[in-house]
Amino acid sequence: MKFYFVKFTHKETNKSFYKFGVTKESQVDNRFDPYFQNSRFYNDRYKYLEFDVRVLFSMYCSTTDAYKIESRYKAKYPKNFSLETYLGKPYNYFSDGFTGITETVVLDDNTYKEVLHKLYSLKDSYES
Repeated sequence: MKFYFVKFTHKETNKSFYKFGVTKESQVDNRFDPYFQNSRFYNDRYKYLEFDVRVLFSMYCSTTDAYKIESRYKAKYPKNFSLETYLGKPYNYFSDGFTGITETVVLDDNTYKEVLHKLYSLKDSYES
């Protein structure tokens, strides 16, 4: 299992937000690729095509640890925006074609850097 932290940049507006998550995919990028051959549900992923998705961090860990880390970060950095409002889209626009929306958050640059630093410190301690 992998815990990950990714950055989404909307191609139309250039607005960005982040997502904490867990995946079984060995390559986190595949989690967001609707055309990936092992993709379970194209219909759950097609709106990812509206974004540039950049994997900022990932680490292998046990399933239990991955979900604990995700829960910890979701609690510390809870969803703080409406994706549709933020991007100027109609209500419920992302209810289809964008899975994992509850783990998304807008972060300022300092907070983003702090999160990334903490995640790499966690990875170092986890691998030690």
